Amino acid sequence: MVNLNTFECSNKKIKAKYEFFADSTENISKIIGRTAFHQIENHLSLLEKILYQLTNNSEDYRGKYIFNFRKNELFSSEDIFINSVSGKLIKDLLEEGNIKCKTSLEKIVKDIKGNLLSAYLGELLNIIVDDEISPKNSRGKIEYYSNLIVTELLFNGFDKQDIFHIPNEIISGKGINDNRPSFFRKDSFSKKNDIKSQLFKINEICYNESLNLQYVFRIKNLNIDMEEGFIYQNLRFHSPNSRFLRKITPKNIRDEFLNYKGAFVIQNMKVNSVFKGLDIFLSNVQDALNYINIAHKGSKSHRGAAGIDLGEFHIFNMKSKQGRRTWESLEVDINERKKELREGKGITNLNVAFPKKKGTKRIRKLILLDKVYYKARIESDTVEKIIGYWRYLEA
Repeated sequence: MVNLNTFECSNKKIKAKYEFFADSTENISKIIGRTAFHQIENHLSLLEKILYQLTNNSEDYRGKYIFNFRKNELFSSEDIFINSVSGKLIKDLLEEGNIKCKTSLEKIVKDIKGNLLSAYLGELLNIIVDDEISPKNSRGKIEYYSNLIVTELLFNGFDKQDIFHIPNEIISGKGINDNRPSFFRKDSFSKKNDIKSQLFKINEICYNESLNLQYVFRIKNLNIDMEEGFIYQNLRFHSPNSRFLRKITPKNIRDEFLNYKGAFVIQNMKVNSVFKGLDIFLSNVQDALNYINIAHKGSKSHRGAAGIDLGEFHIFNMKSKQGRRTWESLEVDINERKKELREGKGITNLNVAFPKKKGTKRIRKLILLDKVYYKARIESDTVEKIIGYWRYLEA
């Protein structure tokens, strides 16, 4: 629930509508994609799907897909989008799926990218500040545009947890119980206590400069004797005694954090969301461990699984002006991420030897093919296993 006590507004109707927008945005961020009424879809995504059909599918087959797309409520006659662009062209396209419209559609898609969110916010603002529209009668439209706003944020790399906190971020600043890092610069927020300036901060947040983060996690049951460690895809694996690892770890946490019987994995990433980056990182690490575990299965030192240690980790802010900041206390719902991780079969005291030289294109391709093969090998579903092996053979 967003606290609007810090927001001064003498008009009770406007304040009630603004509060409903904030609450609906929080609610939609949790349920979007789970119900037919809150789909992860907007005008741009629908137009891109139509464009994909016109580009890649034959006239005999694309018609049925475009027919379904044009039935979407986002293309209704009352929608602000249809009324604000070349309506005749869109209507002709939706009715016929005419390939001749492809070039014009490509131009429309290009024009609205980066501008769609501000159009949604502008229409939402008109509804909120219109004193003739009662809070009760505005709820349907406010929820409609809230869903579109959440969708655009998701498409731009934000996590649902990030989006949940945005209303508090723009209205009252950082929440009292919100221990996340500052995703958005404090000085970027306007001191004006008006709805328009606050709403359009969402547009700035969405298209703001990406975060430059470094994820550092411990890996249990994996020992690396090599001083330099090794690189797999975009991940760096190091022993606790690695010079590189000691160099990147702040002095105040170095001795305690690196006092560990196992290995460490590191990845640098530019993302809009700490949480989204965490999901990508954990998925990459698990894929790498699946490869390592199965590739060395049968070794005499086989005792247990090499896996991600979720007990302690650090996420570093690479852009901090005060030096490297650690966000270990970040309130990440790590248990939700645990459910998505697959437990691999591995070995203890595994000594890994990888080429030190940077791989050629052929080597990188072979590593990728190995990844395909080993993913197929550990797949429990028979059909998926066959598909995986077939991909490996065809490559």
